[in-house]
Amino acid sequence: MSLKRIVNDKEVWDAFLEELGADPNSRILHLVSTEQLVIFTDRGVYFVPESPESPLTPTSLEFALIGPDGASSVNPVIASEGIMFIDADAERLMIVAMTGNVRRPWQVAELSEAAYHMLTGQKRLAIANGLDGRTERYALVLNDDGTIACMMYRRGSET
Repeated sequence: MSLKRIVNDKEVWDAFLEELGADPNSRILHLVSTEQLVIFTDRGVYFVPESPESPLTPTSLEFALIGPDGASSVNPVIASEGIMFIDADAERLMIVAMTGNVRRPWQVAELSEAAYHMLTGQKRLAIANGLDGRTERYALVLNDDGTIACMMYRRGSET
């Protein structure tokens, strides 16, 4: 629903109110701006489609679901491949990555599949790029017991 008023015979938009996805009880936890706005809730990840041909306006606002994986309260981190975040329910390290596909421009993938047991109550998330132009990336997760999980992945690999 948009809130508008008429000033000097012109429409002026003050704000707009929209429900996010199919679940009105979702809590928005994080907003991350990359090429598009990505919204992390406790019940899913959404993006706001926009492009130079169809810019964001109050009448064209849409929240498109990327995936049903809800985010935890740990702040997501922008990586060159996408946005890393911690899944709220399963405490897995996830990434929201652009696909290059017009119909489905974003996807969610798990990065901790082989080492999810190392994640025990996450508090912080950080990434480090490989040295000297190497393709590896390191995801560092600080657990609430003081341990640090260090996971490596290669740029462009499936897992």
